[in-house]
Amino acid sequence: MSNNKRNLFSKGDIFIVGTVIIISLCFLFSAFNSANESDKAVCIKVNGEIYTEISLSKSQEPREIRLENNGHNAVIYIEKGEVCFSYSDCPDKLCVNQGKISKTGESIVCLPGRFSASIISLKNDSGLDAVVH
Repeated sequence: MSNNKRNLFSKGDIFIVGTVIIISLCFLFSAFNSANESDKAVCIKVNGEIYTEISLSKSQEPREIRLENNGHNAVIYIEKGEVCFSYSDCPDKLCVNQGKISKTGESIVCLPGRFSASIISLKNDSGLDAVVH
């Protein structure tokens, strides 16, 4: 009796399949990122009311938005699709220390000044009613 085992796939077949999968994932990832780049905006609110909405793009020139409310001041900085509080006169500076946000659903809030910046989607075809974290 012969003990010949026949492999279903050779090493070359596994290499080719793996390469095709990796290339496909790279194309999907790049297509997803480029499609969403222009679909986002930052919604800036003061006292819970919309102050402004600014479309986010990685090619956009840097911007500073100066905010004032009830004696509190803050500066929101937007660059390369990212948003952060670059300055706030609040005592704890939690909003400044939080850093940059860039993904839909993320937000930064300055409670003493009642300022907020949230990344929103301009395209509302996700089919979701709400996102719970």
